Amino acid sequence: GVGSGSGVASVAVPPSSSSKPWAYVTILSTSRERRRYIGYMSGILVADRALKKLNTNADFWVFVISTPGVERLPEKDESLLTRNKVKFKYITPPWKMPVNSVGGVMLTKIYCWTLAQYSRVLYIDSDVFPTQNMDPYFDTPRTTGFAGGRSPLNGGFLVLTPGQKVFDKMSELIAKKGDIAAGDNPPVGWDPEV
Repeated sequence: GVGSGSGVASVAVPPSSSSKPWAYVTILSTSRERRRYIGYMSGILVADRALKKLNTNADFWVFVISTPGVERLPEKDESLLTRNKVKFKYITPPWKMPVNSVGGVMLTKIYCWTLAQYSRVLYIDSDVFPTQNMDPYFDTPRTTGFAGGRSPLNGGFLVLTPGQKVFDKMSELIAKKGDIAAGDNPPVGWDPEV
C-alpha cells in the first residue's frame, strides 16, 4: 500500500516459511508481449537453478514490476516460478515515472530493503549466471554494490541488510528527485544522498 499521504510505499512482505537467513533477489517487469520479458525470466530460472546446484543456503525472490494495464504475469509464468520454488511479489512503485524508464526499473531495487525477514539480501540482475556459490558474499559486513553511469542503483550486484526505514527514506528521495535520464553521465545531485 501507500503510506499516509506522503507518497512513500509501505510494503508488507509476508514472513518467509523458510528458516533461511538470506535471499537472492532480482527484478522482472510485466508486459503485454511475453517476448519482452521471457528472456529475463529464463535468466532468472537459470540463475536460481545454478545457485541450487551450487548448494546455496538462500531463498530466491523476484520482484515483479506491474506495468500499466498488465498487473500480473500470465498464469503459466507464475506457475513456472512456483514450480521452481522461486518466491515472487508484485510491486507498483509509488513514484511518478514510467516503469519502463531507466529510473523506473533501476530504482525499484530499493524494494530489496523490504525483505526484513532476512538478515542479508543479495540483488543480482536477471542476466547474472552464477558459476560458483555466491553465499560467501552475504558475509560482507556492509552494504556493497556498484553504481552505474545511469543510476546510483544501476549495478547488477548489491549486498545489503534489509530495513524498512532505509526503504522509506530512499522512496522519499526518489519521489523528490524524479526520473533519471538515460545516458552515460551520473545523475546530478543523486550520489550524496543515496
